[in-house]
Amino acid sequence: MRRKPGKLLSLLLCAALLFTAAPFTALADDGPPTQEISGNVKASELSEDKLLVMKGDTVLTLDEDKTVGRIRMDEGSLTIEGDAVLEGEIMFGDSLTINGGTLRSKLLYLTDGEINVNGGLLESIPYEDDEDGMPYCIYASILNVSGGEVRVKGEGHELIPAVTVVNVSGGLLDVENVSHGLVAGSINVSGGKVRSVGRVGGMDNFDGMARGYYGDPESNVEFFDERENDYHFGLFITGGEVETRSTANGYGCYMPTISVTGGRLTAIGKFAALESSHKIAVGEGMRISVPAGGYATDETVLEWETNGFKRSWTGYLINTADGAVADEVVIEPVSSVIDAENAKEVGESVFTLPGIAAAELLALAGEGASVLKPDGTPLTETEKVGSGMTLVKADGTKLTLAAVGDVDGNGEIEVTDARLVLRQAVGLENFNDWETAAGLVAGGSEIEVNDARLILRAAVGLEAPGEWLDKIA
Repeated sequence: MRRKPGKLLSLLLCAALLFTAAPFTALADDGPPTQEISGNVKASELSEDKLLVMKGDTVLTLDEDKTVGRIRMDEGSLTIEGDAVLEGEIMFGDSLTINGGTLRSKLLYLTDGEINVNGGLLESIPYEDDEDGMPYCIYASILNVSGGEVRVKGEGHELIPAVTVVNVSGGLLDVENVSHGLVAGSINVSGGKVRSVGRVGGMDNFDGMARGYYGDPESNVEFFDERENDYHFGLFITGGEVETRSTANGYGCYMPTISVTGGRLTAIGKFAALESSHKIAVGEGMRISVPAGGYATDETVLEWETNGFKRSWTGYLINTADGAVADEVVIEPVSSVIDAENAKEVGESVFTLPGIAAAELLALAGEGASVLKPDGTPLTETEKVGSGMTLVKADGTKLTLAAVGDVDGNGEIEVTDARLVLRQAVGLENFNDWETAAGLVAGGSEIEVNDARLILRAAVGLEAPGEWLDKIA
């Protein structure tokens, strides 16, 4: 008996469904067990052997140390606080915010999400094999660091943080990797500290491709186009401290635009310390220093601009005075001129009142300054500043000190000083420059008897040295 074609086709379809249904059922049964989380959750409530699936905005309080496999942020934003340690991977989601505690993660993959670190510690766990087929340990659109610490140390060839925009206003961002250090489209530093170290390059933009070498060029450019008034390709420093270094024969920093209008940038690389495909711009009140002294660039152009930059160079490399590529470049503020009631900077000298302690002068000179005695040994903060000593500012500027009326260099006005000035006035002494500067208290251009008379009066308390300092211009 022959079966109708329609009946036969139906039987075949039923058989196909029977044979194909079993594998799908098995896959579903063999899938990892899950635990859904949302709202206020404690670390002690998390399962260590389940996939944690976030189904809404979640505040995770670290009440105890916990190791999990992976948190999959299907919906909402995750905020971490507390003072314990959470170890595990975090995937997808809108934003991750760390206010406290420690998050140790091999992989943070937030796609188009945002990572905010306001406190605590975000630490990337080093690993060599790329189990997820992704060559980066942190992947996000925006990384904001306003406090706390972010520490990334990659041991694989390309285990790098690949972020579109990095904003650092406080805290510490510390990146060290075998290949490249920090890779981002736009790096903006207004405070805090950034340290970026890589073997090939200390800091990179990969020719302006936001989110690094591995991001999709079209979507990355679109990201910047939508935010053209907020972010631009390059490194922009308005405050804080940035150190970027190549540990091999690479470049210290390569970005399309490098702009420093405040703070401090130190770049070290044997191939080139600073390399830019577009522009290196330095703001007013800043200075560039290189080991060989002086600097030049390929196609050097000095110009004034409306955006507040005092000088800008269109070119690629900063070179030393002899034309070689500079392997270390420091851009930092020029030290401010000292002008106070007890000290005044004039030319290459600093005039002070007699008897002031080194701590008073150092407070005026700024962090990193020191006072050296004539033999080169440093003056302690409690010791008195004397004529003939040297003030060394943080930028290396050396200024000779002259305490008005103190010609013997002991930091005080005494009868001995008046006697020495009198001998100079009558031709029995031969003062050097700093002795002359300290002895000219009457306002003249040469040592006279009147200078000796005024210093003698000051030694016995009948004259105020502050009036002499006020007249110095």
